Amino acid sequence: MPKLQLGFYGHFLPKGEDLSKILNAAGEEQGLQGSNEQLYQRTNLGGPKVSRLKSWAIRSGLVHNHYLSSEGKIVMECDRYLESPITAWLMHFYLCFGGNGLQAPPQSATEWGGWTYFIFEFLGDRTTFSLDDFFRGCEANFELTNSKTVKTLLRTLMRTYTDPASILSRCQLFSLESNNRYKINRIPPPNIYLIGYFLAKLWERDFPETTSILTEKVLLQPYGLGPILNIEPDILQGCLTQLETKAIVEQRRTVPPAQIVCRWDDPLKLLKKAYQT
Repeated sequence: MPKLQLGFYGHFLPKGEDLSKILNAAGEEQGLQGSNEQLYQRTNLGGPKVSRLKSWAIRSGLVHNHYLSSEGKIVMECDRYLESPITAWLMHFYLCFGGNGLQAPPQSATEWGGWTYFIFEFLGDRTTFSLDDFFRGCEANFELTNSKTVKTLLRTLMRTYTDPASILSRCQLFSLESNNRYKINRIPPPNIYLIGYFLAKLWERDFPETTSILTEKVLLQPYGLGPILNIEPDILQGCLTQLETKAIVEQRRTVPPAQIVCRWDDPLKLLKKAYQT
């Protein structure tokens, strides 16, 4: 059985004030190179917290090879204190892939660990779930050695999306109800330019050799927009129509089957545009 791969954050949430200190350091000449002690001195964050927050920054796609990624640079330019829902969704997008970024996706989501399993398999068509439901799913699919530690990690993952102190709570994917069950929130999709950025990056991953594919492939794309945004194909189709009005894609419907044509030139321009609108 695969490993759960959730220990990177311990019990530390990605809080905006803390994570912005890590990103500030990543934007300096030295980047995040050096020991945790040196990084502690530069950020004034506690020793254990430094390494955990560094992992959050890397897995969230904001840091690459010790320095701000292209996306991280845009975030620090447009949302220095990490207060925007756009930043929350951007982090969520990369966290979905369990630290593997936009590599070719696995045969089974469990190969990339607990976060990928949670988004792409566990949530599925659920409307509610409990921590015990999630634990039992992990127990059936992963090699677990310490149930108490695993439950602590799963609880922190849940708090990442529900605790107001966490950046990702702004995604509002689900909420904790009074009966200790989590309710899936069916909310409007995020900023349309941000969805355009997501589509462009997933297109680079899955369809790099073409500018035109069947629309159905986007609507039902494994490890694609639907499960990442937690929306149904008909709502995703509405997003594609909005993207068409912004000249980000073209849809060809006159001769079935319907096709979609990419019209962007640089995904990063779409990300920047998301912060500007």
